[in-house]
Amino acid sequence: MERERERESSQNQEFNWQEYSELECQRAFWSFYEKNVYEDSTHKILDQAYYEKYIINGTDGINEGVLYEFKKKFDQFQTLEKALGEALSYLKNFNNNGLIQIPRWICIATFTDHKYWLIDAKNYENFIYENNTLNIAPSSAKPVVLKENEQSLEWLDPKDLVLKITPTKNDEKYLLTKLNINNFHNINDKFYEKLELENDSTFVQTPDVFIKDLFKGMKDIEKCVENSGLNLQNDFNKIKKLKSALMQLNQEKKILYWVEPIFINDLKEIIAEKWDHVGGKDYRKDRGAFFTPKEYAKIMQTYLKNIFNENPDKEILVIDRCAGTGQLEYNLPKDILKCFVLNTYEFCEWVNLGSKFQNKVRMLKPPYTNAQLIDVYIDENLMENGNALTEEFNSWLKKYINNWRSQFPNGKIIFFENPPFRDETANSHGNGHSITKSYIYNKLKEETKIADGTIRDLSFQFIWSANQFLNAGDEYCLISPIKYWKWRDINSFNFIEGFLSNRKKYNATEGGIPIIRWKKNFPNSYGCSSIFLSNELDDKKIEIKQINKRVNEFNIPIVKKDASYAILSVGNMFVHNGNILTNLNKGISNKKFYVSNENILQISVLNALNAWKGKDYRRDALTIMKSADKQDSAWKDIEFLNDCLLWTLLTDKTECFSYWSDSNELILNEICYAGKAIEKLDKNLLDNDHKELIKIWNQLNKKIVENCKSKILPKFNYGLKQIMNDFNTKKVWTTRFGKQQEDYEFPEINSSIKTLKTKLSDFYDKYIYPKLEKYELLK
Repeated sequence: MERERERESSQNQEFNWQEYSELECQRAFWSFYEKNVYEDSTHKILDQAYYEKYIINGTDGINEGVLYEFKKKFDQFQTLEKALGEALSYLKNFNNNGLIQIPRWICIATFTDHKYWLIDAKNYENFIYENNTLNIAPSSAKPVVLKENEQSLEWLDPKDLVLKITPTKNDEKYLLTKLNINNFHNINDKFYEKLELENDSTFVQTPDVFIKDLFKGMKDIEKCVENSGLNLQNDFNKIKKLKSALMQLNQEKKILYWVEPIFINDLKEIIAEKWDHVGGKDYRKDRGAFFTPKEYAKIMQTYLKNIFNENPDKEILVIDRCAGTGQLEYNLPKDILKCFVLNTYEFCEWVNLGSKFQNKVRMLKPPYTNAQLIDVYIDENLMENGNALTEEFNSWLKKYINNWRSQFPNGKIIFFENPPFRDETANSHGNGHSITKSYIYNKLKEETKIADGTIRDLSFQFIWSANQFLNAGDEYCLISPIKYWKWRDINSFNFIEGFLSNRKKYNATEGGIPIIRWKKNFPNSYGCSSIFLSNELDDKKIEIKQINKRVNEFNIPIVKKDASYAILSVGNMFVHNGNILTNLNKGISNKKFYVSNENILQISVLNALNAWKGKDYRRDALTIMKSADKQDSAWKDIEFLNDCLLWTLLTDKTECFSYWSDSNELILNEICYAGKAIEKLDKNLLDNDHKELIKIWNQLNKKIVENCKSKILPKFNYGLKQIMNDFNTKKVWTTRFGKQQEDYEFPEINSSIKTLKTKLSDFYDKYIYPKLEKYELLK
């Protein structure tokens, strides 16, 4: 780069650099460069708009690949070496940020004597790139000794200085950013952000596209192949394929153009450290759903150690098919770790797992070597070997276990797992998405009569397939929702010990997730029907019971569709979808009952059952489910049926409405206090609490007539849900300060609704919930 470009000064006004502060001088410098004037007629330095595009990222200025470091003058405290240290600290911090391009050139200039030094930052790369975990505040930077031949020159005015030091077209303006632990998050996120903008609907979030882009621009492909771990003689075809793939990548556009190319072997340590932040946002969110909090991993490890202590003379094989990054195994003793077979299915987790356990466990699957790492470039689906639900994996595992049992016929096998407890129906329910059907899923369909909704659950597929490999006396240490056992779909285990963990600590909503040590039964023996789990809130054991009859076995009078006025949809679990009493064609799935006065009493019980909510994770929708085990006793309790009917007539949990259909037919809400269902209410069974509810209901209706008479449709029957929609409306206004506010249009109506809902909740807790438990409708 031409260091000196002489020109005559076009300075058209004088500026007293000594009169102003260093910051004001910086602003004046860039104002003159931008507008050819230092200050206005009042001797005030020009507005920010003239210099803000140069004074960026906390620096004194950046322009065309040059970082400017200005000083008023140098003295015993402020030296040239100190200024260089400050400038280089900026560049180091830019590299650690990952998204700010690193100027190659540094211009250190003084205002009072108009001297400058143009320094090539490439000569100081060690400072910029090494010790990348250290972020240095430039003001605290230590002095850096200049390399030889760094000479001072003079500048006349700002335009003169910029012209003299600005790189030519052929000069390199920026240094490449080197990937490190500090900047990895930003670079990863920026890549997928740019990828999404460029590809729109074809946006891919998997780690391999990021890893491939990081390679692009690599100059020495031969050296990469040499370091790949492939053997020239044994892996000739794979080497050929790798070379071709790398050459092709180098021909493609690089999204991360400012980042230095890096090969997977040099990247693996960063991926191992930052495994949880590789990939697009949704991809990372999905991966992050499956991990084990440390305190719960310790409980699992305690159970495992108990097994080893109870079997000191036995050979033991421990299998974790969904090890992830090895959170369950972290810090286990060496003599236990050496018994493990660890498997994972996700590339970044596998890199992390390999870095931690490569030489410590019996086997790592897929095998962790450099030669395997490079498969990410040649699109060989390495991780498919780790898919524990495929036929290939299960054939391999069966052979591996058989060989082990032949060597150790008296040995013990333990599955030690936290399988993904995602219901595959959760993302497909009602939106037309197809369900992924694994080899294990298909085997379950072929070999069992288990409900399809159950076998779609990934955790169930893992648990069932593990059970196929276990002999009597083998054990399973397992973290999973309890429905696999609660519904008796897998009932060949004896309970040894257990703990109820809180799903909230797995980065999810609250819920009870049991951690259980099971032992496989001997043939023809029956497991337990009730288990007791410890918990972290108190010393009481939490009892969880099995269910013999599910909702499809509720014995309720059948009503034909043409004779019905509503539909009840009820599922086995307390989830948002599919648990509703309505006369609209929405939200209906699971077991359906058409409703009329022939069955409204029993339907009201199930409607009240659908409305139950747990108080905390120890008794919630993951441990408490719906049961028909003692339904006959419930149907005989006339007071209970009557209570449920009154509650159903008044609650907003009943989603029935009066409306005009598309064919102009009047559809009435018959499950409200003005509908047909009231005919089945036995008013002789009502006490003061019941009568108070009716009184509040009547008061609410009176207030509606007083305030909204013109909005009432005389032919309609109104339930609480429709009252809330049609009459408890809000008004919006703007305050004198311009802020929007909203409030209920009729406070009296809103107040009565709140009172009614509170009383209904109290009524539910007093009269309904205890009997839902008594008759094991909640179990």
